[in-house]
Amino acid sequence: MGLKEIQKEANALLNNRAKISFYREKLKKLEGDDRMKAREELVSLIRKEGAVMLGGLNDPVEYVITYDIFGQGLEPIYFWLLDFLRGGKPSGLGMDVDKIDEQFDASASSAFLGEMGQRAGVMQDRAMKMLELVNTLIRSIINLIYDLKEFEIRLENYKVLKDKEASSDQKQAAELGLRAIWLDQVDMKKGRGSINNLAQQLQFVTLRDAFFYIKDESLKGPDGSPVDLNERVTRILKARFLEYKVWKEKSDDELTKRYKIEKHYLKTQVASLKLYTQWAKPYLRTAQKLGMKEFTTKSGLPSPDIVAAFNNMVMDLKLFAKSEIKPGSVHSNFQHTQLSKKYYACVELQFRYRTLPKIMGQGQYMQTGEAAITFRAFALTDEDIKNLEEYEGLKDLELVHQLTDVSLGQLQADLDHFTQDEEPKAEETKKKKGFEWPLGNVFEGFESHIGKPVKGAGKGFWEMIRPPGLGGEIPFVEASIYSKAKEDALTKCLVVYDIFKKAHRMTAW
Repeated sequence: MGLKEIQKEANALLNNRAKISFYREKLKKLEGDDRMKAREELVSLIRKEGAVMLGGLNDPVEYVITYDIFGQGLEPIYFWLLDFLRGGKPSGLGMDVDKIDEQFDASASSAFLGEMGQRAGVMQDRAMKMLELVNTLIRSIINLIYDLKEFEIRLENYKVLKDKEASSDQKQAAELGLRAIWLDQVDMKKGRGSINNLAQQLQFVTLRDAFFYIKDESLKGPDGSPVDLNERVTRILKARFLEYKVWKEKSDDELTKRYKIEKHYLKTQVASLKLYTQWAKPYLRTAQKLGMKEFTTKSGLPSPDIVAAFNNMVMDLKLFAKSEIKPGSVHSNFQHTQLSKKYYACVELQFRYRTLPKIMGQGQYMQTGEAAITFRAFALTDEDIKNLEEYEGLKDLELVHQLTDVSLGQLQADLDHFTQDEEPKAEETKKKKGFEWPLGNVFEGFESHIGKPVKGAGKGFWEMIRPPGLGGEIPFVEASIYSKAKEDALTKCLVVYDIFKKAHRMTAW
């Protein structure tokens, strides 16, 4: 199923929670661009569903502060908010904080652009050298896999001949297969003296058919009767069949040895590939981080905040803070309640800097200018947060994944087949029948006769107390914790917004 079909089915679902669950399930089956686009759809739904709304309105909580200080650095603003979010009480909110996004774009004539470009170029050169080695190893691994598959086909004939349970027809087919291989790969090296050339060019018409027909060097047929052949064909056939017999006995051992050697060599090549891949990833990630993103307006035109002739830049980064809501903090009776998921009160801070980089020393810049800070509140589950973090962490590194992991993933089935050690067959042991509790089956059938009618008895009650927007049947405890997460997220968002304004001598009320 493609992305368009998935989007069509998702749009037919009733609520966002159902759509989120649907996308999570389908995301596992997608690859490449479709997977990334589906992840974007999933994250958009999660943010929409988890956004805390203002009381009585359908607008999400969002506060914006624009701080204009061209005479001072903007770094203290970022670190003040970071420390306040994760600092302990009474000087902070005690939340876990992650930086989930960071992008920048500099004007064409700025010194900052030139220096970042040089650093990115060094990382890109090193990454490309590593990727060249990775590509060489991949080609080697592909060739080894093809060789091992051919060896398996050859060795299968020997296995059938040695198998006591194989039928006579199977053994005959395996024998004929080995003879064909010997003719095509061994005897052909004799040139004009090979059986195939003698039969085709020198009119030894019966020679090839006789070689496949006779049972052994006695030149008798499968039924034990002698084969009627002229003397010249008989002399050639006896000599060649003796050569074939020796080859068949020795090639089994030689092929088995070479098969094991190449399997071991394949393991070393795969280990080397994984090692070089791990070495290449940091360089690719650093090159991606040093690379700039072109900021555009809603119409797709270049951002007016960046002027080619100016020495300025635009930076966009996000902090995501979360705090788990324990069941015991909602009500003392929930202290020992075990939930299927965790609920978090979350605060997101998005920084949009428009700066004039000032050189403070060699390779050091101070960012002065304007900062627009947006405060948002969310109530999310642990699975929601995992999806958000995966998206933010992978959206700029999808190329790294494609270059380093996908190529190996395509070969994974063959690699698992050839690199995994064969497990010894466990001897079948009869299980001894232990002690049986005499009343073990006394409640058998209880669920089918009594449990099912009771199962949906309180459904109407849960429908009345469940908060809207979650979707599905949410138990009372989880609904209470989810409401508490929304309340706590709104409180924390207001606190960090208000304290920041007061600490920086802005108007507050």
